[in-house]
Amino acid sequence: MPAKKNNTQNIDLTPMMGDSVPEERRKQNTNYIVHTMRLSAMTPIDRRNAAQIRERTIEYMQACIDDCMKPNMVGYALALGTDRVGLQRMFTDRTINAEAYAEIDRGMTMLENVMIQLMMDSKINPVTAIFLLKNHFSYKDASDVNIHAEQVERVNPTELEDKYASVVIDVDLEEDDGNKDIYQFAESVLADEANTENNSKTAR
Repeated sequence: MPAKKNNTQNIDLTPMMGDSVPEERRKQNTNYIVHTMRLSAMTPIDRRNAAQIRERTIEYMQACIDDCMKPNMVGYALALGTDRVGLQRMFTDRTINAEAYAEIDRGMTMLENVMIQLMMDSKINPVTAIFLLKNHFSYKDASDVNIHAEQVERVNPTELEDKYASVVIDVDLEEDDGNKDIYQFAESVLADEANTENNSKTAR
C-alpha cells in the first residue's frame, strides 16, 4: 500500500496574525509585556524596611522613565513584590513602623501626583482618570446636603373657632330639635378647617 503523501510540507505554518497586526501596535504591546516582566523580575525586598521601600520606589519610577510607561498602582505593587490589594493593605496598615509607612505613603502620593498631571494635560481619558482616582486613591464626588426636621406648629382648636367665628351663621346653636342639624353642620365645618390647617403646616 503506497505511503500517504505529506500535504503539509508546502504549507507555511508561520502564524498569520503577525502580518495582519500593524507594526506600531505590535511594538507597543511588546513594550507593555517587557516592562511588566522587568518589574516582576525585581529582587524581593523587605516591605517593612523603610530604606528598601524608598530604594525600590525610585527604581520603579526609573523603570517607568526608561520604558516610557505611566506609573500606576498595580505596577508599583508588582515592583514591591505584592499585588494591588496587598499594596492597599500596606498603605492602611498602621502596625508597621512609622518610617516604612511614611515611604509607602510617599510612593502612593507620587503615583497620585502623576495621575493628576496626566489629567491636567489631557493625557488620559477623564472617565478612566476618575475611575482610578476613586478606586485607588479614595477620591469622592463631594455634595453637601443639609437635612433638618422642621418643627410643626400644632393649631389649637379653640383658636380656630375664634378665627372662623365671623363666618359661622349667627344663630342660636342650642342643640334642640329645631337647630340640631345646623349645630352638627357648624361642628363639621370647624373640624374640617382645623384638619386643613394642620395638614397645610405639616406639608410646609
